[in-house]
Amino acid sequence: MRSQTATSFLLIRPTAFSYNLQTAATNIFQKTMLASAEELRSKALTEFDHFSSRLKKLEINVNVFEQIDADTPDAVFPNNWISFHDDGKVIIYPMLTENRRKERRSDIIQSLKERYLINEVIDLTYFESEGKYLEGTGSIVFDHISHLAYACISQRTDLDVLKKACKTLGYQLHIFHAIDKQMEIYHTNVMLHIGEGYAVLCAECIPDIKERKDLERILAFTGHELILISLSQMHAFAGNMLQVQNANSKRYTLLSATALRSLHFSQIDTIAKHSEIVSFDIPIIEKIGGGSIRCMIAEIFCKSKEIPS
Repeated sequence: MRSQTATSFLLIRPTAFSYNLQTAATNIFQKTMLASAEELRSKALTEFDHFSSRLKKLEINVNVFEQIDADTPDAVFPNNWISFHDDGKVIIYPMLTENRRKERRSDIIQSLKERYLINEVIDLTYFESEGKYLEGTGSIVFDHISHLAYACISQRTDLDVLKKACKTLGYQLHIFHAIDKQMEIYHTNVMLHIGEGYAVLCAECIPDIKERKDLERILAFTGHELILISLSQMHAFAGNMLQVQNANSKRYTLLSATALRSLHFSQIDTIAKHSEIVSFDIPIIEKIGGGSIRCMIAEIFCKSKEIPS
């Protein structure tokens, strides 16, 4: 049986973190700040190092790689260019902006091949020449247990690429449309999170009532206790959380301190029934990058190779 929660993860240490002008047009979560580039970089690194160190203390297996290209300001968000699956497939995704395409790194894939059973790398980047994009598990929120893939259509989430990815993985696709401030929600994972036993959804950003009710029904039908969050909670990144497992199969739900502060006690109680909640203070990465904890983690569902004793 497939698991919804991975036990290994890929992180990129953001040594050249900065505000990405190329993505700002489609990401309403990005904010500017009156600070020098060096100050922002230094603070983002401190936030990341505290984050990764704490994950290790929780016995969560993280594979940390250094950012190597200064022209990749969003490298801290690797889940947008790659996904790793339990059948050994790895998918490389087409990205909207030029500088985000530079985040894709064959050296990382080669290194992880030494540690995990990767038997096929599927490259979908040819869709970029057609002006079609799909930004990994930002665009797609997977329900691995029910073999379902959820996605809100946007400039960064194209239906043709979605269909190709889902056919490749053998998942059924469920699409909808989400709007905020007259703009498409750029990534599904800012308004939908699926854990084991629960789901977090910002339903009010889905204007079509039928699409909204259909999504709520299918989440309930697949065994998820539904936590509805408001638009203001979504903007606090309350939809951008991730449930994980550590080396002892203990489940944690990871989210930012910003997101946790936005939640009501009843919402926290519901999540806590299914996994322990762990929050991280990452205000610079959130404000400047326009993404939060879930975006910083690429799950590795590929099986680990046996290491000889």
